[in-house]
Amino acid sequence: MTREEAIEKLKSYDPMSMMPALQMAIKALEEPQWIPCSERLPEEGREVLTCLTDWKTGEQRRVVSYRIDFNMWHGYGRYNEKCVAWMPMPEPWRGDAE
Repeated sequence: MTREEAIEKLKSYDPMSMMPALQMAIKALEEPQWIPCSERLPEEGREVLTCLTDWKTGEQRRVVSYRIDFNMWHGYGRYNEKCVAWMPMPEPWRGDAE
């Protein structure tokens, strides 16, 4: 079952006593997830959150980057790091307006 199928199944289930828990589960499933670069890359020029891994130490950090060519990234990476995963940027914080 895909994430999208799970979301649709949960949305269609309607016992009133389960609604708060179901709404929380739907929200968690709809949130962006890390996508391995080996699985799929974002479109060129699209700003995304990237997980970079140091080639030597394995240390990871997260930075905002965008892909400029096949597996070349522009952002705050260092020469000794490779991008191993990415996710769409979250929506901006809206403060108390929501």
